[in-house]
Amino acid sequence: MIPPASAGLVNGGVRRQVLKTAEGLRSLGVDVQLFDPSRLWDPARFDVVHLFQAGHEMLSVSRLMAYPSVRLVVSPVLFSRHSAGRMRRWLWFESLWLQCLGGVASELMVKKMVCEKADLLLPNTPAEVRWIQEAFGIESKRMQWVPNGVDVRFAEAYSRLFEEKTGWREVTLFVGHVVSKRKNLLKVIERYRAADVVPGGRGTEGTGAQGPPLVLIGQTEGGGSYGEACRRAIEQNPDVVALGPMQADDPLLASAYRAARVFLLPSLFETPGIAAMEAAMAGAIPVITAYGGTKDVFGEHAFYVEPTDTKGILKAVAQAYSMDASSEHTQAEGHKQPEKHSETENHNQKSGTTLQHPIQQHLATHFSWEIVAQKTLKAYKTL
Repeated sequence: MIPPASAGLVNGGVRRQVLKTAEGLRSLGVDVQLFDPSRLWDPARFDVVHLFQAGHEMLSVSRLMAYPSVRLVVSPVLFSRHSAGRMRRWLWFESLWLQCLGGVASELMVKKMVCEKADLLLPNTPAEVRWIQEAFGIESKRMQWVPNGVDVRFAEAYSRLFEEKTGWREVTLFVGHVVSKRKNLLKVIERYRAADVVPGGRGTEGTGAQGPPLVLIGQTEGGGSYGEACRRAIEQNPDVVALGPMQADDPLLASAYRAARVFLLPSLFETPGIAAMEAAMAGAIPVITAYGGTKDVFGEHAFYVEPTDTKGILKAVAQAYSMDASSEHTQAEGHKQPEKHSETENHNQKSGTTLQHPIQQHLATHFSWEIVAQKTLKAYKTL
């Protein structure tokens, strides 16, 4: 398995996908080795070389895999808000340009070239399958949908650790690369008002906010001018708190998921958002972007938002709180009511018992890392 070098610098979804897929495959008896560039590798020793995240780096790697005995598998991890049909036309014109005049291929063309070199593509969602098929002209028979996964253990998380360490409970939570433009947080950070989320709501210790703060867990360094704007907005908004990054296996992260009443992920797109899956498994209501295949994973168990509509995003957060807290469950526009797990119910769960809530059942049945490993191995065996 060969992840992009950036996976070692940002504790993001691709890194999580690689490590958990490898762990699951090993439990099924597969000999999995993670690529280490400090060692010299002989690709011919392997049955399958699996690349993650199509891009310039993986194009160079794929060109070194011209061995008859080696099958090349690619998890593209890609999506675009642009129309797939429009992108296909653009790529056609670009190919003519490159043939006639040469030059440097665009990022989109590079992604297409990587996908074309693969013996098998494993997109994360049906939406990604459709986009690749239409934009790149790759036949669906060369693709198998293998989803991203979630640790079922998050269903057994306790909020007490987070509450004791921070003094906050029932928060709005974001976990991810805070200063990434794709995560689309700047305007939300600037305009988030705890009192507007739950008007006349409960006070929250530690922030002075009358209502739930927006808690950000993840990297806040870098990001150029956008990152600087995010950091400035965080400093200026007392209802927003940045806790910095946490490791995926940190008990405090699991506790934060459990303490969240709402998990907010208003990205330009997600494929489909592992942190949102983990938070939903712990009991938070996802308020998540409508783009990138999120609906293929969360179904009716989430609020879907338009990333460019900051007012609508904050309204959806407020609706989630109102719906959850109200005895007369208010239904979100166009969606059935997602359910929030009660602390008592969650604490009564024991490992291995039947999951009690629809979103837990849905994720555990279709998206556990064990299922991801099984689907990945099944896909390998088709080669």
